[in-house]
Amino acid sequence: MLDPDLVLDAIGNSTRRKILTTLSKEPMYFNQLSKQIGIGQQAILRHVRSLEESGLISSYVEKSNLAAPDRRYYKLKSEFSLTISMSQDAFGIKNSSITESRCNESKKFYKQFDSTPNDTSDALVHMQSSLVDIDDEISSLEFRLNDLRALRQLNLRQLHQISEGTWREGCYII
Repeated sequence: MLDPDLVLDAIGNSTRRKILTTLSKEPMYFNQLSKQIGIGQQAILRHVRSLEESGLISSYVEKSNLAAPDRRYYKLKSEFSLTISMSQDAFGIKNSSITESRCNESKKFYKQFDSTPNDTSDALVHMQSSLVDIDDEISSLEFRLNDLRALRQLNLRQLHQISEGTWREGCYII
């Protein structure tokens, strides 16, 4: 599990976030990153070094077939979810790995994945449709999670008022 402090420090920089976003599409060598993001090669090297040290990306060398020097490619390394919750009465950071569990709530999406056709064009359409369904489900769950956090906040606020003596028999004392 990555240290949340290192992750927050690494993604606190907008250029590093752009690098992570770019590498999430495909691995690239630093010249490609430099052109894609629009900053100098030395700056890119400093940022990828920092991202590598934090454990967010890794690199590998690929031989060139054009008699050119070998190229060092960078790619995303970690799969995790970092959730930051902050409200009037609470603050929390939760770091969790993204792992396959095939739990009951997700079974239909795994069945959809397992039924991917072998034909390339059919598989492409099937996978795109699956991604839309999964993204819709994630949005729905995020909405529910936000609602539960709001309810938690109401409970915490009321708990604090009770402990401060400003809540008596179902009404607030002002």
